[in-house]
Amino acid sequence: MFEMKWANITLLEWYRNEQFYMIGATGVYPTAVLYMLMKLITGKGIHFRLTSKQTEACSNDKFADLYVVRWVPLLIPTIAVLVVNVTAVGVAIGKVATSWMSTDQGQHAMLGMVFNVWILVLLYPFALGIMGHWGKKPAILFFMLVMSISTVAVMYVTFLATYTEWSEIATSLGKAGSLAGSSG
Repeated sequence: MFEMKWANITLLEWYRNEQFYMIGATGVYPTAVLYMLMKLITGKGIHFRLTSKQTEACSNDKFADLYVVRWVPLLIPTIAVLVVNVTAVGVAIGKVATSWMSTDQGQHAMLGMVFNVWILVLLYPFALGIMGHWGKKPAILFFMLVMSISTVAVMYVTFLATYTEWSEIATSLGKAGSLAGSSG
């Protein structure tokens, strides 16, 4: 907060800067370092060619070329961070649902979930950009995120119940085996 007062910036400007930094730090900076290492090792630089092609499907839209997603190496790390955070939020919700915040594990899961939700909020514009034309309807992205987080949470609870059931069976078999071995 002191930095915002000192720099005379608003909360929205600070938030936009954080979004820019998060997207750059997860995709652009590591890729730039990789390209520089390749240039040092091979001695050849990588040349980028910027061209704009009008798409056939939306030829009447002047921004049609902006909606075409080009799967470049810059997108892969940021998409991986997005997927990992969606999964982490789902697992945290599953942990909280199974422990009911009564244990330290439930409280740590809740704190981790807050952090991962913050990362998802920062990557929200990136996710809208990946969606292309559908990015004009942010409700679709919100629905997809909620559904994927819910799916991961339900899968976590289901697998935890199955694991608990199997471990109880294994424990009872172990006790039965030790009882059978001691009587003979």
